[in-house]
Amino acid sequence: MGFSFFWLARWFGVATVYLEMFDQVDLSTMTGKLCELVTDLFLLQWEEQEEQYRRGVVIGHLMA
Repeated sequence: MGFSFFWLARWFGVATVYLEMFDQVDLSTMTGKLCELVTDLFLLQWEEQEEQYRRGVVIGHLMA
């Protein structure tokens, strides 16, 4: 459901940022794969997630 908002934002020229889930380290999520296609900035919390997302930028953990 949230993915559709990313497409709408792109349609209207609104910049978007997606933050991949903290607990999904070894596998990519369906929403992450779809949002990576249209988001302006795709953020990751684990270095291991870089293997699944080529456009991802690792920023580290946001919650301790």
